[in-house]
Amino acid sequence: MSDVVDRFIAGDADAVREIYRLHGRAVFSVARSMTGDAELAADVVQQTFLKAWKAAATFDGRRELAPWLY
Repeated sequence: MSDVVDRFIAGDADAVREIYRLHGRAVFSVARSMTGDAELAADVVQQTFLKAWKAAATFDGRRELAPWLY
């Protein structure tokens, strides 16, 4: 498990920002393809990362993070 994922699971705000930097564009692409609207997709991304941060302690660090976010 990577250091950033360990810190993410622990609820570290800096780790959440790093996870966003690494995966935010891909999450936006998924949201945009699902909604067809860039503004709505941006809202979906915001909600996705907020919920991910709140649920970080439930993430199984032996798994890949990206599919969990998507």
